[in-house]
Amino acid sequence: MIRTRLVAPLVVVLAVVSLALAPSAWAWWSDTGKATSTVTATTLQNPVALGTSSNCTANNSLLGSTITFKWTGVTPLASPAPQLANYEYELRFINRSNGSLVGTATVAHSGAAGTQQSYQNGASTLANLLGLNLLSQNNMTVQIHTHLKGTTWYGASPVSINWTVTTIASIATFTCNA
Repeated sequence: MIRTRLVAPLVVVLAVVSLALAPSAWAWWSDTGKATSTVTATTLQNPVALGTSSNCTANNSLLGSTITFKWTGVTPLASPAPQLANYEYELRFINRSNGSLVGTATVAHSGAAGTQQSYQNGASTLANLLGLNLLSQNNMTVQIHTHLKGTTWYGASPVSINWTVTTIASIATFTCNA
């Protein structure tokens, strides 16, 4: 009789504590106590840098200049990791003189796993971002991050490419890896 009086309150306390656990913890277990699903941690793959001789191309002319950034795309791990169709790249343009974020661009992955990816930008687009005037020089970095579509998840190690844009009399020219 004494045991019943001591055990009954203990059972109630255990029941209350178990109900206080996060409901998601229960979602992974069946009534029999066997796992019905598994949670797999995965690392979001990172882009791969190309050598400085091939990671950037500047085409400068009086009629308009362009700069093209290049990197090697991701090669996803085997399933259940995020697959290639779920990856995109976020380019973050950063002013190296003050560390400010000037703008961003998103590029969808194209081609097979591990293929070269690229993004081209023109002087007029950058002029809007940087507020270029008659005489200026801006030392910039583009950081290329992998991004998992539809989430806030980004790869931990971006590819960084330094470059410079120089404007004289409203004509912009680019210099790669400067």
